[in-house]
Amino acid sequence: MAGVVLWIVLTPKGELDDWAGQWTMEHSSPVFQYSVRFQPQGKNLKFQMEAYSGTHSGSIDGIAELKNPNQAVWREEHQDEKPPFVSEVIFRKEGDKISVSAKNTEYYGGAGISFDEGTYLRGPAREDPYPLFSHELLTREEEDRVRALTGEDYPLVVTCLQLARMDEVKEKDFQGKVVDGFVRGAAPYMNARITIEKNGAITVGVTDSEKNQIRIHTTRPDGKTPTPFDSWETANFPVIYVQPTTR
Repeated sequence: MAGVVLWIVLTPKGELDDWAGQWTMEHSSPVFQYSVRFQPQGKNLKFQMEAYSGTHSGSIDGIAELKNPNQAVWREEHQDEKPPFVSEVIFRKEGDKISVSAKNTEYYGGAGISFDEGTYLRGPAREDPYPLFSHELLTREEEDRVRALTGEDYPLVVTCLQLARMDEVKEKDFQGKVVDGFVRGAAPYMNARITIEKNGAITVGVTDSEKNQIRIHTTRPDGKTPTPFDSWETANFPVIYVQPTTR
């Protein structure tokens, strides 16, 4: 008996339905998220992109033309602007991922909002178990130690490091790693700083604007902050040194 081969061909409606729903950018956080929602409309896709970064936000919505099952393009002309320009967003779908590339979309976002690149995953935001490692600020082992030291403050520390930098410092009074950051548009009310000294001592400071205090966690034997904290903003709230516990 001859074998039977079944060919499954997506109808245009099936192709559109495969895009439908919410997609969220990788590495989203409580204060940083880009998302796009698609809805079939005729032979094309109605979409709405939403973005926020700290206190700033932006959005784009329109109809994206389905060029093939895995690519949709949106363009909008701005003839009244001087000089005139065209905004464009290209969506490329590969399974449960969509890559986005864009040009001339600054018009649709506030300060720090950029739609010109990114990879979106199907569904709502997914929790990253190692967000500081993902952003190349700490190693996994260092992040585990920071998580254990700060306890309930760990999510706030991650949030307050939305925009962060890492420096390797070699000075007379301090040698080690310094991670410093804040929430876009909310500094100095949402700041965090981490130091990891060559001898392994860790100190973490975080600003809690809801409780109007700055909390310091440290494994240093003397319980004091190292010199990189001398320049840290502490004028707005009282500084509370959290007693270490066995973790």
